[in-house]
Amino acid sequence: MRAPRHRSGRAALRAGFTLIELLVVIVIIAILTGSFGVSFLSAQETARITRATAESRELGNAIRLYLMEPDANGDLPSLSDLGLGTGERSDISSATTRILTGESGDKVYFQAAEDALWDNGLVDPWGNPYYITVREIQPNAQPDPEDYEIVVPIQGRHRALEPNGGSSGAAP
Repeated sequence: MRAPRHRSGRAALRAGFTLIELLVVIVIIAILTGSFGVSFLSAQETARITRATAESRELGNAIRLYLMEPDANGDLPSLSDLGLGTGERSDISSATTRILTGESGDKVYFQAAEDALWDNGLVDPWGNPYYITVREIQPNAQPDPEDYEIVVPIQGRHRALEPNGGSSGAAP
């Protein structure tokens, strides 16, 4: 049996990686990591927009459902019962949130995500409060939920978005 040979001289120097080869590998790894990071952040932002769009639509539907539900006396509730007015931008306050989520009654009109509930009301995935504008389309003596246009814009991180996901300019 022979003893293993050890390289000496120039052969020993050529056996390992050069500094340039190591730097090239490190640069390639850094580029791949950076591209994965950017795509991950883009996917997160898309998920936030999708969630905010769904929540804004559901908020509008919840308000309509609430307005169609008669109370014990058979009277339909009004926007003022929710703490909302017509024609003005209102935040969705904690009182409104308690009514819509069923905390102050027996009916649940809106199921909010846990991280969307704050002491002052509902917030979007970026932490901005949801705002709502209710416009009266056909003023009647008896309120009808179909007589209101309910708009819940999505503020997003840098711009306001319409509930369908389209941009509407700078955030208010």
